[in-house]
Amino acid sequence: MKIGIINAGLLPDVGEGIDGSPVVAPINCPEGGEGPKIGVLPDAGPGYVLNADGTSCYGEEEGKYNALQTDFSAGNGKTDTPAFPAVGEPAFGTLDGATTNIFGPVAGLLRALDVVAPDYQKGSQDFTASWQANSGQYSPGFPAVNNDLSFITGETIGDVTGQAPKQEVLAGTASQDLQAYNVEGNPASPAWPKLTGGWLVATPTLGSLGTVDTGASAKKDVVSITREGTLSVYTTPAGACSPSSWPNFHHDIANSGDYTRDAVKPGVPQGAVVASRVLTWTAPGDDLMCGTATSYQIVTSASPITAQNFDSATPLSGAPAPAAAGTQQSYTVPASAQHYVAVRAIDEQGNIGLPASTEVNSAPALPTLGRCVKVAGNGAFTYKNCLIESSGNKGNYEWMPGPGPSPKFTAPIKQVALQTTGGKFVQCGASSLEGEWTGPKGASVSLSLKGCENIATQQTCQTNPTKAGEIATTQAIEGELGFIKGGSKPKVGLDLKAKSPSPVVVTFTCGGPTGEAWTVEGSAIGQITPANRMTTVDKLLFKANGAKQVPEHFEGGVKDTLLATITQGVSQKSEQAGLTLRGDRSTIPVTNGEKLEIKAKV
Repeated sequence: MKIGIINAGLLPDVGEGIDGSPVVAPINCPEGGEGPKIGVLPDAGPGYVLNADGTSCYGEEEGKYNALQTDFSAGNGKTDTPAFPAVGEPAFGTLDGATTNIFGPVAGLLRALDVVAPDYQKGSQDFTASWQANSGQYSPGFPAVNNDLSFITGETIGDVTGQAPKQEVLAGTASQDLQAYNVEGNPASPAWPKLTGGWLVATPTLGSLGTVDTGASAKKDVVSITREGTLSVYTTPAGACSPSSWPNFHHDIANSGDYTRDAVKPGVPQGAVVASRVLTWTAPGDDLMCGTATSYQIVTSASPITAQNFDSATPLSGAPAPAAAGTQQSYTVPASAQHYVAVRAIDEQGNIGLPASTEVNSAPALPTLGRCVKVAGNGAFTYKNCLIESSGNKGNYEWMPGPGPSPKFTAPIKQVALQTTGGKFVQCGASSLEGEWTGPKGASVSLSLKGCENIATQQTCQTNPTKAGEIATTQAIEGELGFIKGGSKPKVGLDLKAKSPSPVVVTFTCGGPTGEAWTVEGSAIGQITPANRMTTVDKLLFKANGAKQVPEHFEGGVKDTLLATITQGVSQKSEQAGLTLRGDRSTIPVTNGEKLEIKAKV
C-alpha cells in the first residue's frame, strides 16, 4: 500500500520516505477486529495503523485511508495545529497499564514550513504524540510540547516515577532535552526534562546498571547519548523490575519491533550448591533477575557442565516450578546423579537462561589428582581406584585429594618443536621438564631445553647469551588439570601457562643481539594419561598440527594457545605457535615421587 507523504523530497538521503521501522502490536480495531496490527509513520505525513492485509484499522472515506488524528484544539501552550509525524520512529506502549497506545514524534504545520521557508517560523512547535491505538485519536493531554524535533529517534515507554502500573513516555530532542510525560501528557515529575547538553541521536534506553535487581534498593536507569558522544545515565525512583512496555529502540534487544516479543533470557540461578544431596539455589526471573521463569531443567554429568554441553548431559526429573526471582528453591538430587548437576531456567517464550553448575559432593572438581589409599573397613570406596562408593562407608579405600609427601616429578624429553603460523620453527634436542604437584588440580613446572636452533637460519637460540642453545623458563610455569573430553571415556589434559600476573612463558634470542628476539606467551594443553588408576608414571602428549596446538582448549572452554612475538630490528610480528614434546615415542614419561591417580570420573 502507499503511505501518504506531505513532502517526498524532505531531507534527501537522510530523512525521506518511511524513515522509521514499522512496529507490531495486538489491537482491537474498528475495522479489521482484533489481532496483530502494524504501526507506521512517514518522514512527514499522516501516521497509520494497518491490518495484516494492509487495510486501515480505522476504515476509509472516499477511497482514502483514515489515519491517526492530526488536528487538535489549540490551548495549554499548544498552538501549532495540525501536527503530523515527522522524521522519527513509532512505538507501542501503555501509560495507564491497561490501554495500548501508539507513540511518535510529530511537528506542527508551521514547523513543517521551516523545511521549505527561510529561518524558523514564529509559533512553530514540535511534540511527542500519543494516540489511542484502538481509535486513532490523540490520548487525553497529547500531543505534548517539546523544544525541538526528535530527529531520527523514537520513544521508550516505562515506569520512571515509581507509580506502576502507570508508565511514562520518554523522548529525546535535537536541542539538549530528554523529556518524560505521564498519562496526562504533563512532565512526569519535577525531575523532568533532563538537560543532556547536546543533540540526542539515539532512542533512550530503560534498564538497570550495576544492581542485583531483586534487591529493594535496585532502581531503573535511563540512558541517553548525544551526537557529540556524551553518554548520560539517570537513576529514577522506579524499581529495577517495574514495568517497561517499550524499553529501548524497536522494543527489545532483538530489535523485533514486536510489542509482544520477550527477547530477554532468564537469569542464572544464583548460589547453586549441593549439601546432603539437596541442591539449593536462588531463583532467577524470566527477564534476568526480574519476574518469574516458566520452568527449570536440571541435568547431571561426570564432567563439568557448561552452557555449551548442557544439552548433552543426562536430564533429571522432578524439577520444581520456578518461584519469583530472589526466592530460595531446592531439589533433592537422586542417587543416580553423577558428580556434577546443573540447573537453568526457561521463560514463557522459550528463551533459555545460562546454567548454574555445582558438584554433588564436596570432593575437588574433576579431573582431580590424589591418592586412593587402603583403610581398615571404614572407607568411602570399595575398590583401589576409588570410583565405586561404598554404602555406609564400609569400604576398604579412601580418596585423599592432592599429592602426598613426595609431590615432585621429572620428565625427560628427546625432542622439542616450536612452530608459528608464519613458518618460524625452533627445534631443540634432549631436554627436561621438572616440577611438583601443588594440589588436587595444579602443578608448578619448569622447562630446560637444550640444543635449540632456528631451523631456517641454523642459528642457536638461548635465553642466556652465555649458554648457547639453551632455553629455560625464568619463572615457574603453572600446570592445571582439565577435561579435553568428558563423558564415559574422558580425556584429561594438563594446561601449562605462565604464573599470573605475567603472561610470559619463555623468552629467548636466536642469532645473537641482532637476531630474532622471541617472547612466548599464553599456554599449551597436552593430554595426560592414565586416568582413574594409581601409578608412579604418567604420560604426557604435547603435539601441534603445524602451528596449531591439539587441543586448543579444554571442553567448554575458550581458545587457550601460545602466542609468539618475534622482534628483529624495527620489525615485529605476533603469531600463534604450537608446541610438540616427544620422548622415545610420541609421549614423554612423567615419573612421580609416589603413586598418584588422576580421577576423571565417579
